[in-house]
Amino acid sequence: MTYPDFEPGRVILYAWVRGHPRTKGSKSGRPNGTVTETKLSLKWAGILEEGLRLALPDGWRPIPRPWLVDGRIVVHVPFDDVTARGAGDGDKHLRQVWDALTRAGLWQDDAQGWGWPVYQVTANDRRGPGVEVWAWVTTGELCLSTSG
Repeated sequence: MTYPDFEPGRVILYAWVRGHPRTKGSKSGRPNGTVTETKLSLKWAGILEEGLRLALPDGWRPIPRPWLVDGRIVVHVPFDDVTARGAGDGDKHLRQVWDALTRAGLWQDDAQGWGWPVYQVTANDRRGPGVEVWAWVTTGELCLSTSG
């Protein structure tokens, strides 16, 4: 696949990454200036990154700017997570997925993300918990237009 030979709207990535979805948690600072993230969140970030990298076509290079990428995320979470107080917010799942897409090499920077609704659903017994990710290049005319 060469750039800019994208067909806007054509799905360029679909991935099902199995595992227990964890949000990109709020980071807290320490007196020495470092920040911390939960071990479960970091573990999930690695699983997610690897699953997304494997879903990219062979020879894939990150989508360069100014191309924008639209997509959809469906987070399949265990029932207890859906109903628990303080369950993960959709925007924190989005941050986790976008960061993983950047590390996996879908795009140069997650600032290229555009649209991306996040749906949280209860995981079923057949498929179990995980995350589905679709991505496609968009023309981005609404965002990139310079006309008044």
